[in-house]
Amino acid sequence: MASVAQSSTQAVSTGDVNSDANVFQLIQTHQETAARLPPVEEIRTVLDQSTHGMLSTFSQLAQLKGVVRDVRVGLFVVVISRVMTLYLTFLVEGWEKHEGYPSGSMVDFACDADGSPIVAVSSWAVHAKDLIANPKCSLLVAKDLEDRTDLVITLHGDSIPVSEKDVTAVRTTYLAKHPDAFRVDFGDFQFMRIEPKVVQYVSGAATTLLGSGEFSKEEYQTAKVDPIAQFSKPVASHMNRDHAEDTRLIVQHSTSIPVDSAYMLDVDSLGFNVKAVYQGNTYKLRIPFPRRAEERKDVKTLVVEMLQAAKS
Repeated sequence: MASVAQSSTQAVSTGDVNSDANVFQLIQTHQETAARLPPVEEIRTVLDQSTHGMLSTFSQLAQLKGVVRDVRVGLFVVVISRVMTLYLTFLVEGWEKHEGYPSGSMVDFACDADGSPIVAVSSWAVHAKDLIANPKCSLLVAKDLEDRTDLVITLHGDSIPVSEKDVTAVRTTYLAKHPDAFRVDFGDFQFMRIEPKVVQYVSGAATTLLGSGEFSKEEYQTAKVDPIAQFSKPVASHMNRDHAEDTRLIVQHSTSIPVDSAYMLDVDSLGFNVKAVYQGNTYKLRIPFPRRAEERKDVKTLVVEMLQAAKS
C-alpha cells in the first residue's frame, strides 16, 4: 500500500476541535452514521473469529464428589493422586455452599460451520461434570477484554457431546484455532458442542452509543460470517507495522479530528475499527469504506483511495 513520503497539511486544525465537547460531538455524529455490519452478522463474525470465553455452568456438588472418588481409585501416580485429591477435596468443601449456582470457567473454543461453539473438556474438569449433570450453559465472549464498552456477547445453549462420526471434522476445526492443543488427543478429553438457544449482545456500555439485543438460534445461524474478517489480522498487522501514518491520515480525514495516532484493530467488508489517540485521550472509532469490499484485494484498493482523498 502507498506510504506517505512526508507529512501532509492538516485538513482540520486543532483549534477547530479544541474542547472535549467538540471532540465528543464530532465522534458521536461520525459514529452514528458510519457503515457497520448488521448486529447479527457482527456477532456471528466476532464469535467465529474468537478463541476464548467465559463458560458458565451450574455447580453440581455430587458430581464434584465423584471426581474426588474417581481420583482416589484412579491409576494416577500416588503423589499426583494425593495432590489432586487434596485440591478437589478443597473444592468440594468450598462448593457445598454454592451447589446449583452458576460457576464460571475460562475456556478455549472454536465455532463450527453452524456457529456452535466447540469446547474440549477433560473428564477431570469441574465444568465437564457440571455439563453432564445439566447441559444448560452460557458462553460469554468479549471482543476486547480490556474495554467493557466494546462488544460483549453471551450465547445461551445446551452442551452435547460430539458424536463419534463428527469427531474428526470437529477436531480439525478446533485445532485450526488452537494448533498447540495437543491435549485434545488425551484419553480424558472429549469435544462438546454448545447448541445455541439465544444469543444476546451489548455494546457501547456506559456510552451514548449503547446498543443491545438478542437473536434466536435461527437468526444467529442464518447470519453469514463476514468474508473479509478472515483477513483482518494480516491486514491490520501490515497497516500497523508499515503504514501507521497512512492510517492516521485516513482517520483524520474521515472523522475531522486531527488524531495523533491510529492503530487498526480489525477489518470487515464495510470498513475497519481503530484505536485513535487525540491529546492524550484514546477513542475507538469506526472508519467506513466508500463501498463494500467483496474480496481481499478490494481492501487494498479502498484503503489507497481513502489515503489519496485524505492527502488531496
